[in-house]
Amino acid sequence: MTEITPLSIAAAAFYGLVALACFLAASVARRSANQNRNAGIWALVGAFFVLLVVWRVSGAEDILRGALRMLLREDGLLESRRSMQRVLVAGMVVLAGGSMFWWLYRTVRSVRGRRNLAPRIALFCCAAMLLLITVRLVSLHDIDTLLYGPLKLNWVADIGLSGLVIALAFFYVKLLKHSR
Repeated sequence: MTEITPLSIAAAAFYGLVALACFLAASVARRSANQNRNAGIWALVGAFFVLLVVWRVSGAEDILRGALRMLLREDGLLESRRSMQRVLVAGMVVLAGGSMFWWLYRTVRSVRGRRNLAPRIALFCCAAMLLLITVRLVSLHDIDTLLYGPLKLNWVADIGLSGLVIALAFFYVKLLKHSR
């Protein structure tokens, strides 16, 4: 078990607040006419953030990263991992990033109404969080320098995406309450 830092506790608490906001949006959507699909999306996004709470508090990311390094060490690939990591990170960013933006573009063009768009953008934020976690797991030195360096892009992305989801949830609730 890894040590739980105050920063991990703060992040988990913030994820918990995001999850609560999403469950509130799901609850309000369930009570509104024709919003069952959005209620399901908000519940799914809320469940994702509950999983992030567990992920953060349990130290699962550090445990998984250690296990991956141990596998590479056992296979004698630990020293040559950088070349594999570069290809993996580049492919992952191109494929996942391209797919996510294609999905976002199609969603924005096909979904009508702000109240229908908000939960789908929240789903996009979840996909972006998964990409961020995956990039952190791969732990390539050049990427780590960007993520954890002076700009703290890891924090910017993590807090920014989570903050966007909570803002979207409250925006959605406000839209539905004003539409009544």
